[in-house]
Amino acid sequence: MGYWISAIIGIRTGGVFSGTVDVDKLRIKAQEIWDKLSKQEQWAVSDIDFNNCMSTELTATKGSYVIIAGIFNYGLFTEMSSFCKRLSVEFETEIMLMFWDEERGVIECNVFSDGEYEFESTEIPLATCRQ
Repeated sequence: MGYWISAIIGIRTGGVFSGTVDVDKLRIKAQEIWDKLSKQEQWAVSDIDFNNCMSTELTATKGSYVIIAGIFNYGLFTEMSSFCKRLSVEFETEIMLMFWDEERGVIECNVFSDGEYEFESTEIPLATCRQ
């Protein structure tokens, strides 16, 4: 079956008083950041095309998100975290990361703001998520 790593990245794009965001510009900038970091840091997963895994702006009653989601085999939480930290600085917003490593049976998550983790602990044993 392989080694499956699933990740969901939420980019907070607006609140109640915000306007809409240009998702195409956001996608281009996110792609530039990913390409630069993945080459610079020599990440195992470097060929992600955000045209294939990035949503339009999703709006609920109190705000909006753009989502990047997919199965990124052999990606690491540390790599995705570095990417999210950079996004939070570049877009000046909160970035939410949910990461599921099926091989290790672990879910890791955090929120990033201004290039920093919001929470100290990121790892949640999968067994604690099941009822």
